[in-house]
Amino acid sequence: MKKNKLIALSISALIISFLLVPLVLKKEIHISKSVNIGTDPVSIYQEISDLNNWHNWFALSEKDYEIRYVEDSSQNGNSKIYWKKSGYISGTIEITSVILYQSMTFNLVLDHFGTMPGSFTIEPNENYSSLTLRCEIKDLKYPMGRWKGLLIPGFLSKSFIRSLENINKRLMY
Repeated sequence: MKKNKLIALSISALIISFLLVPLVLKKEIHISKSVNIGTDPVSIYQEISDLNNWHNWFALSEKDYEIRYVEDSSQNGNSKIYWKKSGYISGTIEITSVILYQSMTFNLVLDHFGTMPGSFTIEPNENYSSLTLRCEIKDLKYPMGRWKGLLIPGFLSKSFIRSLENINKRLMY
């Protein structure tokens, strides 16, 4: 009887913890990574704006993800990149706006996580240009969303850093 009571109390404590801990976790997450590239903003913009070229530097292409580019022929004309790998996170990046040689905004949609706005920003400096990749994760309202929110920054930060390093290598050689 005491053993059953202890098991029931332990299970109840786990369930309560599972539901209460997310209340103190962040509802929004911001990720930002930058790299300085010794070239002009035009070269950087050409590299990131050509979606057919993303397979050359996009970090997920190194991990055997299936990546494909689709030109949107609808009214809004937004282009998308899809990636997929069996048993892993899959999703899309849809370009939402561009400012020539300065920035490109997008929506990052991860399956089971939702839509996250992001951007590439190019800032010219005297001897180099700075390329920044940002993404925001909003509306992590429910407990499972906040638990998942603990995993996303690690996944995206590594992918962002690797992608920026790859762009730098491609433009420096």
